[in-house]
Amino acid sequence: VEDATIELTIRYLLSALDLTSVDGGAIIDSYNDGDDRVLRIRMEHVNVPLEQVVTIATLRGDYLIGGPDSTYVKVSDFSWSLPKEIKGARYEDGQVKLKNGSEITKVSQIEVRGYPNPVSDELNVRSKAGESGEYTLELMDMTGRSVYLRRWQHITTGTGEKWYDHVINVREYAAGAYWLRLRSPSEEASTRIVIIR
Repeated sequence: VEDATIELTIRYLLSALDLTSVDGGAIIDSYNDGDDRVLRIRMEHVNVPLEQVVTIATLRGDYLIGGPDSTYVKVSDFSWSLPKEIKGARYEDGQVKLKNGSEITKVSQIEVRGYPNPVSDELNVRSKAGESGEYTLELMDMTGRSVYLRRWQHITTGTGEKWYDHVINVREYAAGAYWLRLRSPSEEASTRIVIIR
């Protein structure tokens, strides 16, 4: 895998760790969520040999209490993009794995992200639009029932890509898992969101 862009979310106990830097990556977003600190990290121009375990980034900092067994560091929302996308990739047990017969296709022009996740009050959504046309952002429960729907028109200019920011108030929605889905005239992207109470 050559020239990949990788993004992931790191969550850790604020009172236990003081993370100061990321070797091999950049912190693109950070916020406090209760007792946790949440970091969104991006690594660009990553080359990873397939079927090998490699270190692509190193977190540096200090333990504020105890040592490695006194706290946790959780990794979630792992995503990557390439000049060509590898279909069939999945993130499991700290590794990106490819199933047999993975096929290489054109990279998707659209993307949707939601944070914080889990969420209890306001969900911040970033959606990337590519081609011109009508876009639909929808939040659905696991039965497929739509609880939020928003439509807008995107006109391609410059590079063609544009990020849109939305805020969805989820206070009135039942706790549980939901799908956040973005649709363009020719593509669809989705991510799983958990609402807690």
